[in-house]
Amino acid sequence: MAVATELGTGHEVWLNKGSLVTALQASFALPGIFRPVQINGRWLIDGALVNPIPVSVCRALAPASSSPSISTTICSARAA
Repeated sequence: MAVATELGTGHEVWLNKGSLVTALQASFALPGIFRPVQINGRWLIDGALVNPIPVSVCRALAPASSSPSISTTICSARAA
């Protein structure tokens, strides 16, 4: 899931289908630094402009019986 902002309307857009690379490019396309990305006819820019910490996305995707949480997995490589 990536969050972007629609350039024309300023609305938050949740990207959960299609190319992961394109979704990530749209989600960090800062105006003046990275170009907006066009997805499905809409020009998208950095999602942090309208939702800097997208807790609403986490809440919407969390199962109804549980409270939202953030899970982090740390992977380490061990030398053989």
